[in-house]
Amino acid sequence: MIDQSTIKFLSEASGNLGVNWIADNKLQIDCARRNLLEFTSQLVARASLVDPRIAEANMDPRKCLARAPISSGIGMIAVRVSLSKNAAASYFMQISPNCSYSGGALCRLHRASLAF
Repeated sequence: MIDQSTIKFLSEASGNLGVNWIADNKLQIDCARRNLLEFTSQLVARASLVDPRIAEANMDPRKCLARAPISSGIGMIAVRVSLSKNAAASYFMQISPNCSYSGGALCRLHRASLAF
């Protein structure tokens, strides 16, 4: 579960408070990141009960947490269904004070669409 302190931090950070604020709040950034990593681990573990490939493709939850800085007030998580770098299916989640959502995507390319 995502802690209330993480939601509060994301809300504060979304105000784009600048470099000094980020430097002064390194501890809160680290706590929010750890909480999101713990949530991601739980998400992968539970989702793998439905599809075991998810656990195999997401052994390191740090790779699921997007590179977008938490210090900007957004936590983004992406979970792949396959080990392939070109995995066709994935699940995603954005956690932010003003716009949180989750979903899934499937991308299928047909050979005919690749012909020139």
